[in-house]
Amino acid sequence: MKRILFILVLFFLTIEGWSQETYHNQFSNTPATSRFQIVQSEMGVRYTFNIDKYTGSVFQLVKSKSGLTWQIIESENQDYDKKIPNHVNYQLFISGLGIRYTFLINVNTGITWQLTEDSKTGNLFWSALK
Repeated sequence: MKRILFILVLFFLTIEGWSQETYHNQFSNTPATSRFQIVQSEMGVRYTFNIDKYTGSVFQLVKSKSGLTWQIIESENQDYDKKIPNHVNYQLFISGLGIRYTFLINVNTGITWQLTEDSKTGNLFWSALK
């Protein structure tokens, strides 16, 4: 009897775990010191990014008249940000929970920007977290 009860409890816990829909990000396997990296959310090809880990520039994969191209994602002021020349300064984080949980962080200072979408144009931009 205890065995049947244990199996039923385990079964219902397993079903609960399957009901949670989560997404993962895909990224290119590059050395830690590499300058560029491509990262993609499973939520769609629209969320494919190329990050320059030295400068913090992030480009979005977009469709143009001639095919696919990289378009820079504008950022709020990074002038006060500290960058070490010829060194990895930035990392891109994409959560599996939603594209609004995509962050660009300066790994030296901790300054962080959140990916935000302009409600009028649909364009993405980096908004500094206060």
